[in-house]
Amino acid sequence: MASEGSIECPVAVVTGASRGIGRATAVRLARAGYKVALLGRDVDALSDTVRACEEAVLHKDFSECGEIVDLKIIRDRETGLSRGIAFITYANMTGVEAALKYDGEDYGARPLKVSRVQSRTKGTWLRHLFELAANRSIIEKLHDTG
Repeated sequence: MASEGSIECPVAVVTGASRGIGRATAVRLARAGYKVALLGRDVDALSDTVRACEEAVLHKDFSECGEIVDLKIIRDRETGLSRGIAFITYANMTGVEAALKYDGEDYGARPLKVSRVQSRTKGTWLRHLFELAANRSIIEKLHDTG
């Protein structure tokens, strides 16, 4: 058990994280379990690196359940920030069944809601988003665009 004030996971500061080797290093460290602080000159490119790191962490954490074929993070259209919703496609049912066992578990200080989606038709996709939506503004935006 970690003592009060201690760091429970390794931390890395990556300079030049907007592009090239810096970005690749940041993503690799995130996938390895590091908390990564990013520094770079190009804010837009740095935002892309943040998104790549988020995806790398999710991929790492949920690949423990099985081989991931596809991972889609739902993002806010205006800010590009994660909405806290992701769709993960596993190579087989073993991965799906393993992931379903995490329903209700804490992940990043928030409880996970893990459920199975039968298909990605528009109706099923939107219904699943409605079930997972944590706040009213997401539901309203989906309703306006649907």
